Amino acid sequence: SYSDRRTGASPSAPLPPASHTPWTTVGPSNIGDSITPDGGEAGTVQPVVAAAANPDVIYTGGNNNAASSGVLKSIDFGRHWVKVNRGLADTRIHGLYIVDQHGEHVVAGTPSGGYEKLD
Repeated sequence: SYSDRRTGASPSAPLPPASHTPWTTVGPSNIGDSITPDGGEAGTVQPVVAAAANPDVIYTGGNNNAASSGVLKSIDFGRHWVKVNRGLADTRIHGLYIVDQHGEHVVAGTPSGGYEKLD
């Protein structure tokens, strides 16, 4: 309102609704130290993003510059993952952003700069 702007007071934002639902694991389940029959991959994941119009499309990024570094993509809500690192010179992922609604335009942030992927 005008009086809020004049006094510098910020209008109150409504609180998000409480969901009261627990977190559930969606993957990637093949990342870890010997947690799968094939030994899995050592590493950690940092950012995780999903496409707004298709939540089956999920990207996650590793940040340890080892086996699990770089970007992983799932098209089946985390049941299976593939590396999508071609052209990614720095695989220490600090941030991911899906630009479009379908997960076809993705930007990755690394210590050495930003990278863009179009599928």
